[in-house]
Amino acid sequence: MLRRPRSNKAVDLTPLLDVVLILLFALLLNMSAEQDTYKAKASDLDEQLGQVNVEKAELEQLLNDANVQVYELQTDLETMSEQSEVIDEAIVTWLTNEDIRNKELMTSTEIKGLFEKDKTNQSLYKMNYIANQFFFIDISFNTEELHQVIINDIDTNVQLTIEKRNNQEQLKIAYDAIYDAVEKEMTSKKGGYSYILFTLKDNGKVNRYAYDFVWGILKDIELKEKDNNIYKLKYFNY
Repeated sequence: MLRRPRSNKAVDLTPLLDVVLILLFALLLNMSAEQDTYKAKASDLDEQLGQVNVEKAELEQLLNDANVQVYELQTDLETMSEQSEVIDEAIVTWLTNEDIRNKELMTSTEIKGLFEKDKTNQSLYKMNYIANQFFFIDISFNTEELHQVIINDIDTNVQLTIEKRNNQEQLKIAYDAIYDAVEKEMTSKKGGYSYILFTLKDNGKVNRYAYDFVWGILKDIELKEKDNNIYKLKYFNY
C-alpha cells in the first residue's frame, strides 16, 4: 500500500494577531476614556468637598458668634438680676425722700399703676423707667485686694486699708483720688439722663471706717454739685 506524503503547509496567524492588537488598542482607548471620566468626577467631588468645608467653617463661625451672644445675654440677665434689689431700694428711697416733692417725675396715679403691674413685668417696668432717668454710679470695695475702691467696675487703685485709718496724710491722698474718680465718671456719660444715683455697696466685709469715708466723699460731691440732681443709696448685700 502506498502512503500519502505529509503536507508541508503552515498556518498564517498574522491576520489574527492584527485583530487582537486592534481589540487591545480599542480596550486601552476605552480604559483611558473611563479614567478621564473618573478623574473629572474625582475633581468635581474634591471641589464639592472644598465647598462643604468652607460652608462648615462658616457655620462653625456662626455657631461661635451665637454662643458669644448667648453668653452676653446671660451676663446681661445676671447683671439685671443683681441690680434688681438695688433698683427696688432706689425707688423706695427716691419716692419717700421729702426733697423729691418738687422734682417729681411721675404722678401718684402713674406710680400706683407702675406697682400694680403683674410681678413678672414689674421689675422690667421699673428698670426701664429708672434707666431712662438715672445715671447709675456704683461704688464698691474689693475686700480681697486691700479694700480697693471700685467705681462702675473700674479699679481706682485707691486702697483703704485699716492701717490708713489714722493716717491723715494718706487719707487726704485717698480722698482726692476718689473724689476726682467719681467726678470723672459723672462726666463720662454725655446727656441722656436727668438724675445721678450713687450706690455704695457693702458685701459684709467692708471696714466701717472705709465705708463711712467714701460715703462722706459722696455727700461732699452732692453738696458741691447743686446744679445736678444727685441721690445716694447705701446697699448692703449680705
